[in-house]
Amino acid sequence: MRKVLLGAILFATIFSASFNIHRLWAQATGLGLKPAFLYDGDKVDPGTVIRRTIKATNNTGAAGTFRLSVRDIVGVAEESRPVFSTSSVQDGMASWVFLPTTPFSINDGETKEIMVEIRVPQDATPGSHFAGIFLSSDTGSANGIGSGIAYDVVSIINLQVSGDAKESLRIREFSTPKNVYGSPNVDFKIVLENDGNVLEKPRGPLEITNMFGRRVYETIVNDNEPPAGVFPGDKRTFTANWKGDGISFGRYQATVAMLYGYNTQKTIFGTISFWVLPMNVIIPGIILLIFVILGIVLSLKLYINSRLKGASSRATVASSSSLSRFVFIAVFALLFAAVFLLLLFFVLQ
Repeated sequence: MRKVLLGAILFATIFSASFNIHRLWAQATGLGLKPAFLYDGDKVDPGTVIRRTIKATNNTGAAGTFRLSVRDIVGVAEESRPVFSTSSVQDGMASWVFLPTTPFSINDGETKEIMVEIRVPQDATPGSHFAGIFLSSDTGSANGIGSGIAYDVVSIINLQVSGDAKESLRIREFSTPKNVYGSPNVDFKIVLENDGNVLEKPRGPLEITNMFGRRVYETIVNDNEPPAGVFPGDKRTFTANWKGDGISFGRYQATVAMLYGYNTQKTIFGTISFWVLPMNVIIPGIILLIFVILGIVLSLKLYINSRLKGASSRATVASSSSLSRFVFIAVFALLFAAVFLLLLFFVLQ
């Protein structure tokens, strides 16, 4: 099933955004192959035979001999670059595509129309299937896939076979690098895993609320046009960032809601929490609090001493001593709380 899952790719969602393969797209001074997407998510039934014309253009500056070939897409490399098979894949989509088998000539500046036939098998697996048609200069070199063929441009085939398609997406991870931040500059990581057989294009809001329940930020995850896709049987990581204005303090909660699905819209949720403790505000505040407490202690001590000097009874002395102990305990508790907050901040970093 792996070949089906890897082939089930709606690459229009990715190539349009980040498909940056060297010499694959048509150049004004080189080879051209149109359309760039021969089929772009078209739905077909098993057993269907479809035909479409592609146009090959020679702008190399000289007449040449060319050929067409087809390869399955078996995965995706970094930066969403497709990985084409280096050999035939059993029951892969490339076996559905029928092209002219002999080389053909195109004069410089001319365009040649070529018929492409796709025969969808009766037992084709429901879901997305992908392959690429290459226009190659038949030079005898080996710059591309396969010996003796220099691949220059490609036209993508993206078909979705009807049937019992399984759509299942889940949030594998929703996290932040830290639990406590000194400022409202937080990065979010959302890892989605596709357990179905159709490429999904999830999109949805990420909302942040403060400890009072008030929304302080909202953004859309995967807000590209078209949105990036998550391949069947694979995972994809999305990121977001919150950089708040002004002073932020306390516990915050982030909630992400990703919508996906072709026939029926589904939503998956994830929630995390984190703290923002701005030490550039907290530390001066603690220092100020300590000075205030010390001032209160000194004032009370002077007051108690004056009362003790003028005390006329042992009851007054006992009362003053109790007040002194209370003040000492209160000061100790406040200092302990301040030190605890500082230690908590640095431990949770």
